[in-house]
Amino acid sequence: METLTPLTAIDPRRLAALMRLSHRARQDALAALTYATWWQRQRELLFSCTRLTQVLYNRLAPWIEEAGEPVYAGQKYLAKLCRCSLKSVSRGISELKAFGLIEQRRRRWQDQRGRWHEASSLYSLPAPPAAPEQAAAGLR
Repeated sequence: METLTPLTAIDPRRLAALMRLSHRARQDALAALTYATWWQRQRELLFSCTRLTQVLYNRLAPWIEEAGEPVYAGQKYLAKLCRCSLKSVSRGISELKAFGLIEQRRRRWQDQRGRWHEASSLYSLPAPPAAPEQAAAGLR
């Protein structure tokens, strides 16, 4: 799903430095570029979303990062948090999922009569590609 940066998009001086590196160092450097472009792409996708979706993401993402794990949140709570309607939250979550900025897992529970009911969903941020520590030093 994630693509590497084309070599033509890299600054010529960095490209020359990259070609002087060993094969392993070159792979690490390209992985660092992939990681950097991943974050840049995430930011661009967020700016292409509607204003409400940006607000929803800006409320949900820090909460997930602070918890360090996926969080459970109901749409009523998110609507109250963002001061909007349930329908707007639903559209915003759909948009965030479509852009790959957030992952959602729906939960259901069964009552004593065997009927299924919706519960709050589990939200998480997609994992970025691994960022090698030494790769950035090789490009400078």
